[in-house]
Amino acid sequence: MNLKTFRAEIKRDEGYRATPYKCTSGRTTIGVGWNLDARGLPDHIIEMLLDISISDTQESLDKSVPGWRDMPDEAQRGLANLTFCVGPAGVLKFTKMLGALEGGDYETAACEVMDSLFALQTGERAERIAKLFRKANLKGE
Repeated sequence: MNLKTFRAEIKRDEGYRATPYKCTSGRTTIGVGWNLDARGLPDHIIEMLLDISISDTQESLDKSVPGWRDMPDEAQRGLANLTFCVGPAGVLKFTKMLGALEGGDYETAACEVMDSLFALQTGERAERIAKLFRKANLKGE
């Protein structure tokens, strides 16, 4: 079988979509006829998507918080985790937290995370991020 031709035919007949949609039988589908309802996503695709998301998070922080890579590892991980969740535009709303991080005041950064709507919405995730900031603070002393 000519795979190149077959591939083109399948793309033509199934469609090519980057976002989920309902196929003609009502199943949630993505890509080229990938039935999410029946098949889900394989682990290697999930891991690949995670790698892309982590890279995107780091690139957005490089642009919006230039000194973030100079922070202690725990502070970097906490800030990246928050950014991963709320997005680059969302993290920029944490102005007091960012100011504290940039000034090396990781305890205040932790308090700012916990004094936020994010903490109310995410609970233990916010607590883990604050704990990372506090660990960074201990290393800075």
